[in-house]
Amino acid sequence: MIQREECFLAGLLADIGMLALDQACDNYGELCRQSRTHAELAEIELDVLGLTHADASGLLARQWKLPAMLAIPMGAHHRPEAATDAFGMKMARSSTSPASAPMSSSKSAPPRPCWR
Repeated sequence: MIQREECFLAGLLADIGMLALDQACDNYGELCRQSRTHAELAEIELDVLGLTHADASGLLARQWKLPAMLAIPMGAHHRPEAATDAFGMKMARSSTSPASAPMSSSKSAPPRPCWR
């Protein structure tokens, strides 16, 4: 059974890879500005950087030795089918927002800043 607290925590940590990529890549803010949706950001990251912020989140989770219950959904939140088991896949699906979520709250708002 999926616990609400674990889903909440996995959801909070899922995008921590964005912070890591922003620190490691000089042009990460530009990648964020180019994307219209969160899913599109992951596609741009993969094309330009060779990994997504979800991949970076998964790497951090393993480095921090977080339990699989958190590490798997953190790393698979853009590709739940890549989870190593059914539980991880369910957690990845339940701990993320819709992939089509806009990067900014309205059309007139400036692009969402990427941590800088």
